[in-house]
Parts: sequence; C-alpha cells; structure tokens
Amino acid sequence: MKKEIGGYLELESYKRGYSYYNYSDFNSARNAFLFYLINKRITKIFLPYFLCDSITNVCKRHNISYSYYHIDDCMRPILNMVNIRDDELVYIVNYFGFLTNAEIICLKKLYRNILVDNVQCFYRKAVKNVPTIYSCRKYFGVPDGAYLSYFIKESFSLKKSSARDRMTHLIGRKEGLASDYYQKFIENELFLNNAPIEKMSMESDEILNNIDHSFVIKRRNQNFKILHKSLKSINLLEIRLNKGPFCYPLYVKNGKELRGYLIKNLIYVPKLWPNVIYKKNWSFEADLSDNLVPIPCDQRYSKKDMERICRTVLKYEKKQS
Repeated sequence: MKKEIGGYLELESYKRGYSYYNYSDFNSARNAFLFYLINKRITKIFLPYFLCDSITNVCKRHNISYSYYHIDDCMRPILNMVNIRDDELVYIVNYFGFLTNAEIICLKKLYRNILVDNVQCFYRKAVKNVPTIYSCRKYFGVPDGAYLSYFIKESFSLKKSSARDRMTHLIGRKEGLASDYYQKFIENELFLNNAPIEKMSMESDEILNNIDHSFVIKRRNQNFKILHKSLKSINLLEIRLNKGPFCYPLYVKNGKELRGYLIKNLIYVPKLWPNVIYKKNWSFEADLSDNLVPIPCDQRYSKKDMERICRTVLKYEKKQS
C-alpha cells in the first residue's frame, strides 16, 4: 500500500531519541512475567502473600505450582527455601522501591533463581543478570506497556499490540473528569488481563519516547518529601525515598476509614491487593492491605496539591484522636 500524503493530521510524536530502558518490551507486566516462565520452563514459583491476584492467576492458567512466603514489617522477604532447582523461581516484589540493589544482589546469591518485580519503582535500574519487570501504566498515561530486563533472542518475534481503540479513558481523563471515564479504564484493564503475549503498542511506545524523565523524577521526589515531612509522625512504616517514587505509602491503624474519607474529598487512593484481606492467618499482610493508604505523588501534581492532601489527612487524624 502506498503511503498516504496530506489530509487531516494524526496524533503526532516527537522522538527525544531514546527510551528510558533498552529492555524487552511487552504489552503488560503479567505477560512479561508469563513469557519468562515459559522461556525458562519454570514449574514452581515462590510468591509473597502480599501480592495481587494477577500473578497467581497466571500460574493457575498455565499449571505452574506456587507456594507463599511472608514479608517483615519493613516489607522485606522472609525466605527459608533451600536448594532452589533450575525449574523453580523466587518472585521478589520490591515494594515501593524499599529494597536496595545491594539487598537484591544478596538475594540473588542466596537463592540463585529470582525474578524482581519493580512495578512500584520504575526508575530503579535492574541488577545485572537479575530478570526484572516494570510496568509503564503504573507511572505514565499509556494504554499498555511493560519491560523485562531479560534478553530475547532475535529469532523469537512477538506481534506488536494495537491500542488505537483503547485510548478513550486517557484522552477523556485529560479533557474531563476521571469518574466519567472510569468504566473505559476498567475495560482496558480487563482487555489486558486476557490479552496474549505481545510487544508494547506503538501508541505507548511513542508516548514514552516523549516523556521528560528528569522532570518526572524531580517532581515525584519533591512531592514525596512534602508528604513525608508532614505525615511521617503518623506513619507506621519505615520509609525510604526511592528515585521517582510510585506513591507515598502511609500505613496507619485506621487506614481503611482514612481511605474512604480521602475519596469523599476527591483524593483518589486505591486499596492495594484487596484479595489479601480474605485469606486466613495472614495477619500482617492482611492488615497492610486493609490499612495502607498509597497517596499519589506523581508528576501531575504540585506542591499545592500535596499540601491539600496533608491538610486533609491531618484533619481526619485530629478528629479521631
């Protein structure tokens, strides 16, 4: 087909000349995970209790056995496995980037076959020879996209995903209210849950190539520091500032009620991994799921926005004391 010339203008892209990561790209983090399991012929995986259902669902669908381990109150893994086989894997979640690369190197030495989930710390570069997963959708307004720091042979080709019909919630959120397009967002999530393994879409790739990452990192760092300065006195977590943080994780005894209060005041905070709360004998993980309040501190928001959040949180806490 000949190239069309002229006519109406399309969504333009101005390449900055680089992608932040030169890792293998996928349409979703769960598919990056699945690709690695298939490629390495993994038959069993060790997972943390504090985790979303999407990972366990992948294991169930593909008949991969799994068992659980706990995390401590600093959100580090409590592992006691020995003699990990070649077909077994330890899945390490780097919650909010609290794990340092030095700690990951130690885990690699101890357990050999590990995969690191850096979904909540996009700007933490992978440790050499440690497969690491990233999600673009957790950090940027893109319809799909994930990275895996694992070399894919050139002979192995994947189809590129298409997102041209899944941009409505992104454009709508920019022009109007998030609540008006929430259903479209859910539809896109459901689509990705069932999508085959593919490469990241051209739409996401072009958006990511236009992002000013230095600005994103600086803004997220600034916002995080403002929140921590005001809220550290009530936070039960030992906080570490991670480069370009995912959110400010506020863990309080009445987090469930605080989350509802914030949402009523148009400060939208999700409940991370609600599936955990329904499991038995998961005391710390269940309480964390119920009372952790992940406060947004991303690049869309200013110092003024952070101050509003702090006032709202402290107002509620004062009422409860």
